[in-house]
This record gives sequence, C-alpha cells and structure tokens, in this order.
Amino acid sequence: MKKIIVLFLITFAFFRCGEEVEFNTPSFSAKKDGNIWEAVSYTANLDNSGVLTIVAFNNFETITLVAFPSDASLCTGVFQDNVGSCYEVVENASFATLLDVDEVFYSTSNEPDETVQVYPPAGVINLRDINLEEGVVSGEFYFNAFSNSGLSAVNFNEGFFHNVPLIGAVAVGGSTNISCDSAENSVNATSITYNATPTNDPQYEDICNAYRTALLNKISSCGDPGGTIQDMVDALDCTATTTLTTSIEVEVDGTDRVFNANESVTLIGTTKTVIVEDAANTDYVQFDIEEGQTGTDIVSNFVININGVNHEPIPGNMTLGEFTTTITTNSNTAIQGTFSGAVNDYNGGQDVGLSMGVIDINY
Repeated sequence: MKKIIVLFLITFAFFRCGEEVEFNTPSFSAKKDGNIWEAVSYTANLDNSGVLTIVAFNNFETITLVAFPSDASLCTGVFQDNVGSCYEVVENASFATLLDVDEVFYSTSNEPDETVQVYPPAGVINLRDINLEEGVVSGEFYFNAFSNSGLSAVNFNEGFFHNVPLIGAVAVGGSTNISCDSAENSVNATSITYNATPTNDPQYEDICNAYRTALLNKISSCGDPGGTIQDMVDALDCTATTTLTTSIEVEVDGTDRVFNANESVTLIGTTKTVIVEDAANTDYVQFDIEEGQTGTDIVSNFVININGVNHEPIPGNMTLGEFTTTITTNSNTAIQGTFSGAVNDYNGGQDVGLSMGVIDINY
C-alpha cells in the first residue's frame, strides 16, 4: 500500500512539474477571425521613454502591439481579474497592427469605410507583468483593425503573451545596458512596422521615432565604423504627411489632360477599382487591378471619359499603337505605372491616341 501511495505522489509531482514548465514557456497566441493564430517568434522592446513594442511573427504574418506609458489605466471591468495596466489602442498613442500574408497593413488607427462598418476600431493591451530583472513581459490583448482603405477588417481576441523576452533598454543599477544582439533585434522589430506604415498614418511619427531610437541604440551598442547606420538615421523623415498627391496624366491626341480630383480606390475581394476625376469633375479615368500585382498589361476594364464620352482600349491599331499598361507599384498605399495606346468610344467615333500616360495613385 505504501508503494502505491509513493508511486501516486511521484506521478502527481511529475505532472505538476510538467504543467509548471508549460506555463513558464514563452508564448504568443490569439484568435484571428475565430481561427488560432500562434507566433513562432516574438520579441519586446522597451525604449528609454517607457514605450513598449511587442512584435510577433507566425512565418506569414506580423502582429505589432505598442503601449505608451501615458495611456496606462486600470483594467477594472476590462479583463476578468482586473490585473495589470491597460492601454486602449484607439484615440490614443498606443496602437496595434497586423501585416498579413498578402502584405495588407491593418491598423487600429485606420477608420472603417462607412459602406463596410459604422463602428470604429477598438482594442486593449493588458500588460500584466513586466519583469526587468528576468527581461520578460506577459499580458493579454484584443483588437479589431482596418486596412488603409477601410474596406477590409481583421479581428483578434483572446490574445495572450507570456514571458516574451525584452530585447530593448533595461535600466540596471541606474544605467542602461543594451547588448549588440539586443540592439540589432530591436532594429529588426521596429523596422517591420516602420516599413509597413504610410506617412499619412496617424501613428507614423511615433513609429518612425521608435525606429530611429532603435538605430541610435544599435550605433551605441554595436558601433558604426562605416557610418552606414548613421546614414539611415539621417535619411529618416519622421514628419507625417497630411495629404498625399494623386494624379493620372496623359496626352490625348497631343493635348495634356490631368486627372487629380475625387480619387477613390475600392477593394472588392482582391480586385481594386480606381477612379480619378479631372478638376472640373466631368471627365475621369477608371480601371481595375488585382491587389498586389505588378507587370505589363495587368490592368483591366480601363475607361477614360473624354468630354463626357467613355473610351475603351481597342486592339490592333498599329497607327496609334496597341493599348498597353505597365504597373511598377501596387501596394496597400500606392499604385504607380504608365500607359499608352489607342482607345475608342465604340459608338462610331474616331480612334483616340493616348501617349505618355502616368499613373501615380496614393491613398
């Protein structure tokens, strides 16, 4: 009987030990639109001003959580046990983003298009524990965010991160010590969000300055013999732009036409529909393009409205040239390229030649 009891106690201790190891294992997971999202790598950076940035990657997508100390509040009624400090990620400096597998950028700073949803984004980051001695951070989160166009949304709930390693500056004995590896990891983490954030994003200045700080920390910790990192710092412009210029310019039978008013980019499924009017709001250019595609002749349903009459490309016109397009940039913030060739109203009108067409859409 004693042997049985001893065996039971050993078995119980074994399972308790296993549970403790599992609980202490670093992790980052959530439910994305109802499906499990689990990171394979994750880091946290705490800069000298107390801004915490957590970046998690699942081999395909990147989540970034940024908590500013000025946004800290009690978690009463937000999470079940009211533990830790909470940071709302809407109408605050704090924010959350997702860069998805198709390189579509979602942010809690983006507003939804009214045709999709009337409710604004929402979300909270709960920092339950920041252990500077062990260099780890734990907490919870949830948020819903929108693409830059406001036409696509993503929802994360039941977000949980445990013992995510801090790689940024940690005060020890009154001084700040950052290893070269930690400084480099911090640059990699902050650059992901920086490169995915358009300059007209409300959080652009904060994101850019976080990246700048990481670069300066890398210079301090790793050195910069060739000045390459300092050149990157000097090249940064952290001033947010309030407006982005958009225009489609083309010569129509030798006459310059400019379309730069009432630009709209609508995403339905994976197809973007672009419409840009002229200053008089009478003529326009419209076309479709698949999200993310670049190359030659990938534009479809091209229409140019000239003097109130729609004109479309016509094949086989060797005099004015076969209609062709070349798209060099097609991101979630910009579409750029060129076009030229013959179009016709298909209603008995004469062929019209388009030349030196330039597409420069920023949204």
